Amino acid sequence: METSTEGIQRVSHVSADISQMIEQRCHELGLTLEQAQRLAVENDRSDPNSLYRLLCLEFDTLEPVKTRNPKKWLWMAANTSNVSYRSQLTEDELKMILLTGQVPNNRIANALHLLDEAPMVMIIMAAHEVAMTSQRPANEIVANVGQIAEKMHCKRWQTLAG
Repeated sequence: METSTEGIQRVSHVSADISQMIEQRCHELGLTLEQAQRLAVENDRSDPNSLYRLLCLEFDTLEPVKTRNPKKWLWMAANTSNVSYRSQLTEDELKMILLTGQVPNNRIANALHLLDEAPMVMIIMAAHEVAMTSQRPANEIVANVGQIAEKMHCKRWQTLAG
């Protein structure tokens, strides 16, 4: 596999089977391959496995990571977004934010903290969880993340905007 100057594996130069598996996972998570590659580079330029980490894939099989207890990505994201003990963002509030792409004024600090500080995989997987539980297309929820990031001028997520 060839590594690009950004330190990410170039999917175009790997076997067709691997490329298809990666593209399928991107589709499941509501991302284009290009978006996933750019986010992976933004996440960690020096990690050649950054794309696999972002997509939550096992390195050896490229299957989605399986855990004994399913991770509660939305719960983790909501808790990560909290900036004080006084007013904590709940899972339901975060779900509504991700479903609508609208951040209430009293939750702007939470949304900014989440987008700026949380691991990207956590946000991608929380968006996927919201899509699955609400039976909405994953790409719609990911687009909402991009819309929020664009409104808040969060450069880390600029590849999702527009």
